[in-house]
Amino acid sequence: MSLNNNNSKQIKSQQLYKAKWLSFDQVTFKDHNNVDRVWEVCNRTTRSKQHGIDGVDIIAVIESSNNDEQQQSKQQHIVIIYQYRAPVDNYVLELPAGLIDDNESPLECAKRELKEETGYVCSDDDTNNSRSSPILALDPGMSSSNTMICTVNVGVANINDTPPKQSLEEDEFFLFIFVGQTFSSELLSDDELNSAIFLIRQYGVPLPQDQSLCNGINFTCAGTGTDYHISIIGFQDVGELNNSITDFYFPSVGNFYLELATNSTPVKDQSKSLLSFMRNLSQLAIMRIINDPTIVTVPIDFGSGIMFPLLSVVELRFTPNLISIPSFFNTSKASTLSIRAPSCREIGITENLYLPNLIQIFLQVGLDTPYTWVLSKTSFPRVSSLSNLIQMIFRDIISISSTTSRLTVYYNLTRPTSVRFRTGNYNVIFHENSTGILTFILSGNSIFSPSIDKFYQLKEFTRVDSQESKLPLIFPPKLENLGYSGSEFTTLTSPIIPSTLKMLDLSINPLTTVDFNIFKNTNKLSLLLQDALLLTGLEMQNLVGPISNITVRLGSVAPFYPFNFSVLEVGIKPMSVTPSQQPSGYALFDFVFSNINNYLEHNVTVLLNGSSVPCFILSTTPLSCQVPSSLIPFGTNTLKISNDYYSIDDSVFYQQEYPLIPSNAQNIVYANPGDIITLSGSFGSNYTNPIVVFYNQNGYQSNCNVTIISQTQLYCKLESKMSNGIVATFVSLGPYSLLSNNSFTLRSLQGDCVLSTNNCSNHGVCDINGVCLCNQGYYSQNCSIQYPTISNISKDNNNELILIVGGNFGPFNQINASVFVNNTIQCSINSISQLSINCTINLGATSLTSGWIAVTVGIENLTTTQNNAVFYLSLQDQCSLDTHSCFGNGFCNVYGNCICKDNSFYKNCSIAYPVVTSGHYDKNNLSNVILFGDYGPFGQVNPSVYINDTLVCHITYISQKLINCTLDQIPSYGFSSVNISVDSIIYYSPSLLVGPNLPPTPSPNSTTSTSGGPVLSPMQKCEQNTNNCFGNGACSIYGYCNCDIDYNPDDNCKTKFTNTTPSTNPLEPTSSFVIDNVKFEFQFVAIQEVGINDEILRELLTNSWVSNISSNPESTTAIYQLNITDRSVLVNTNVEAVLSFSSKARDVPFGDRFIHVNPNSLKLAINISNWQFSSNLATLRAIFLTTVNQEQSTVFDCQETQVDSFTYDEYGSTIQYLRFVKDNVQFNGRFVDYVLSDGREAYSKTSIINQTIDSSSEEGKILFSLIGVSLPQCQSCVIDPDFTPLLVDKGNEDCEAKSDTWRIIVGASVGGAAAIAIATGAIILLRKKRIFNKGERKISNRLNSMGSKN
Repeated sequence: MSLNNNNSKQIKSQQLYKAKWLSFDQVTFKDHNNVDRVWEVCNRTTRSKQHGIDGVDIIAVIESSNNDEQQQSKQQHIVIIYQYRAPVDNYVLELPAGLIDDNESPLECAKRELKEETGYVCSDDDTNNSRSSPILALDPGMSSSNTMICTVNVGVANINDTPPKQSLEEDEFFLFIFVGQTFSSELLSDDELNSAIFLIRQYGVPLPQDQSLCNGINFTCAGTGTDYHISIIGFQDVGELNNSITDFYFPSVGNFYLELATNSTPVKDQSKSLLSFMRNLSQLAIMRIINDPTIVTVPIDFGSGIMFPLLSVVELRFTPNLISIPSFFNTSKASTLSIRAPSCREIGITENLYLPNLIQIFLQVGLDTPYTWVLSKTSFPRVSSLSNLIQMIFRDIISISSTTSRLTVYYNLTRPTSVRFRTGNYNVIFHENSTGILTFILSGNSIFSPSIDKFYQLKEFTRVDSQESKLPLIFPPKLENLGYSGSEFTTLTSPIIPSTLKMLDLSINPLTTVDFNIFKNTNKLSLLLQDALLLTGLEMQNLVGPISNITVRLGSVAPFYPFNFSVLEVGIKPMSVTPSQQPSGYALFDFVFSNINNYLEHNVTVLLNGSSVPCFILSTTPLSCQVPSSLIPFGTNTLKISNDYYSIDDSVFYQQEYPLIPSNAQNIVYANPGDIITLSGSFGSNYTNPIVVFYNQNGYQSNCNVTIISQTQLYCKLESKMSNGIVATFVSLGPYSLLSNNSFTLRSLQGDCVLSTNNCSNHGVCDINGVCLCNQGYYSQNCSIQYPTISNISKDNNNELILIVGGNFGPFNQINASVFVNNTIQCSINSISQLSINCTINLGATSLTSGWIAVTVGIENLTTTQNNAVFYLSLQDQCSLDTHSCFGNGFCNVYGNCICKDNSFYKNCSIAYPVVTSGHYDKNNLSNVILFGDYGPFGQVNPSVYINDTLVCHITYISQKLINCTLDQIPSYGFSSVNISVDSIIYYSPSLLVGPNLPPTPSPNSTTSTSGGPVLSPMQKCEQNTNNCFGNGACSIYGYCNCDIDYNPDDNCKTKFTNTTPSTNPLEPTSSFVIDNVKFEFQFVAIQEVGINDEILRELLTNSWVSNISSNPESTTAIYQLNITDRSVLVNTNVEAVLSFSSKARDVPFGDRFIHVNPNSLKLAINISNWQFSSNLATLRAIFLTTVNQEQSTVFDCQETQVDSFTYDEYGSTIQYLRFVKDNVQFNGRFVDYVLSDGREAYSKTSIINQTIDSSSEEGKILFSLIGVSLPQCQSCVIDPDFTPLLVDKGNEDCEAKSDTWRIIVGASVGGAAAIAIATGAIILLRKKRIFNKGERKISNRLNSMGSKN
């Protein structure tokens, strides 16, 4: 049987008895021949379900040290338990052991049981040293019990002290002892360690490659007698070889044992022969190497007494590549040599061989060419008998490849002995001194010389299984026993046997004739003719002289009997035996012999399965006997024929003659129950109680009632239904019966249907016409298609409630079709076909939540369900997903509609109305007002407009985006409020409109006086107030300064433009200049959505930007995009800032105007788009951070003038300028007083939001200021400030400088524009950072508190 025949398996297990700890079960299993068998098994009831292991056995290693100052050493000890075991009624020695609990691992169990049974506790560093064996079966023939061997390290302990306290249970009591070994505590030398590592890597052994390898079982690193024992299960690559090593350095190695799992286990480098590295192991005593593939040739001097003076055992077993041992370990001191090398073709056993201590030698080699060995006493002086040596050598030779390839052995023996050669092709040549041997036994077809008559002392000569066919012509004078068992003798006619011969063995020879004349000189000769199967008689013609002293033995169990002339019959080999089948129910045997002695009694028995059945003798001349046919099977039978002296077994084929039906599976018979079936064959003449039964391979059977029978024909009527297939026929006629397999093939239309449709695919039945009648739920010709089935489900792309169900819903009219979702919610069918259903989920009053839904389809009372068919997103959840929860201004209902928090929103609560984004008075007709915005898509019902709360503005045109209206009277110049009502929804803005009339421009000749003094013209007032434009220009007749080149008219020519390039921050759009170590910064920090009462509705911190900066020698442009991380409401909001600088003056378009930007100025444009407003009354505010001084002044011609920090417009509502001066350096910031709202100009107010004192500043003069720039409710909002660095003209330079005073110069803006200067640079912010660098959360808190502090 092949090892790969692993079909055996357990089928079932029945518990017969269960106790507390054990159960007794009966297991049924299939053996390798697929035969069911029964086995009784004992099982433990406590097996761990987690690990499948009953328990553990524990190898507990304890180390102890001695105090010998001469040699410090340590011992390793193994703990052994000595306890009573009831099953054997005796005390036994065991390893500590225990059963595993469910909640612990094998190693945990080992440590627990060790502590309980011995008191010893594993050391803390045992984690890496502990290891477990594979699961081991304990007694697999009787029990499923198994174990795992765990090795643990207890650490250092003194075993001579009192043992630690045990924690035993009541029924436990045992003692423990220690088994130990002493070893040196010295470390391996580098050469020894490197040699050991070479071995580990060459053979792929997963062992430590440092000094710790001595702690394992593979390397025993003792001071003397070191053992290296390496067992290799499989190769693992554990490192590269050190090719500088040519010889192992193991000065103390005594035992070297290396074993690979198989002779095909790989090594790292097969070209490096192990033996070539072992020449210097001078202490080597035992060398065992098994399955090593690196050894090809044993070196000539390997194993010599000089190389290995202590060597006693050499074993090279199953070395697959070893082909040559040329010197055969010549001069070795070994007492035992064992070589098992099937491929070895050269063994150097010559006359020069000298093995002085050899006692045993074992060889298994294969010789394929003629070879010669010389065996002599001088080669093996310690062998007491060379006969023993020869037997040891030749009993294990496993092959000599051909009869022409002989091993020649020269045998030199000086004293009488016995020689025996076992099976093999030998050419044995005896030295002339060796012919005095007493016994010579030779097996096989070997030849020898000299001839047998030259051995004058020979008493026994035996050849076994040879090709000899004749006796020797000359016999040795003292020969007593001669044997040629198993040879080729056919006749025995010569020579004359000498009287000295006492036994002649010719057993197992094909003898046909023996001439007893050759025995006439014998005296008490025993002739062995046992198992001479061809011997039928003894030839006795011309017999001369008495031969009464001859005894003959014809069988191995037959007696010797004296030969008698009257006994003609000796062998009883019949010439023929003829069996016949009798109608009476007996088997008759007729015998024919060449020579039979009728005076002897003859008996015949039939051998059946170890027992015998007598054959009753009917006649002795000729011999015949009979046996009841019920006791003997048809086929080959063994007959034992015996007389008084001998018996012989003869094989006889007993052939059935009737009933016989030929096997003819090709014969096809169509039949249904009641049809007549004709059988042809041999049916004899005894027709008593004829029975016919048909069987087929599908388990069907039917009687066939016999109607007519003859010797060659049988007719019967089929009784039962049979399936198609090959039929086995059982026929019983009287005492004889027959089961004929494959007698014919039975078919029917119904059977053909069953066969061709696999019994209607097991989903229907075949009728007698061969048509499938399908069960409900199946159709097609073979009922193979099932319905209803669901193959796939999808949703309509445009309607979440419409399901498209693919599958098979029957070829009929899909009667009573239905579709349900989650078993209870109906899906109304819109359309249905055989392969598809389209239906709409009917929610009604039921809410279907989001998630995976199950769909059930019903057809003709049949249903099929597909769970987790499709992911359904409820209308409510879909609405929340699509509208971002109604953009934070409402909620989604179960029908997927947004319910806004009030009626001022539309488009899923994303747009508020009515809203005015910008407006102005018609400059051609100041009574006409134009208001742009959003007034809703619902027809603008009952609209109204009021200006300044009381002035009715009569609507002349209204649409969703525009209102035109006319006032009855024109309001006075200034800010105008706007109140709009549309669809009963109110909009109000307190300062939307500015105008409608501009203030009067002063006349060049006009004069003013407020104190009764001289009346001054505008030019005179300009000269007086500006010191005549500070000497850098001239006052015009209109009272304005016309400045010289490079002087700033915004400062009445006092400041001069500088050639300074700003620094650009890639992280944020901060306006920043540094001039003469004076730094100016303006920081954009937040966007706020505020309500009608300035309450903060929503806030976005502008603290994370992505920038793209480009520059050339004249200009720099930095584009910043705000990174908005939380888009739960601000879904589409985008904030962009563009910071540009140019060394040239610029006229930049902004709306319908151009803004003049001075040279070397920074311009900051901020665009806020798609803000999601929470109210139609809400507006936006951009928040900037700066630092200002509460006490400020400027000096010209040694005169100091105090100034305010902020300057507002004529209405005091919006900041226009903020100038920052220090050390003759000035920075101007300017904001225009309008923004672009959806592309149109709209008024913008700039105001202080919050101020906080910098407590670290001198006398608290410095304020942190948050400045807000307002914007209307717009979808695209743009603000556009700019910043200019300047130098201040001080006039008279003799004045005492006050460089450490902060100065802000306040002036009037030109053309209604506003300017603001903010300093937040490194110098200014040194103190500020201690307050503001605590994180963005504090900025948010400060912004939220602006309203209360303002």
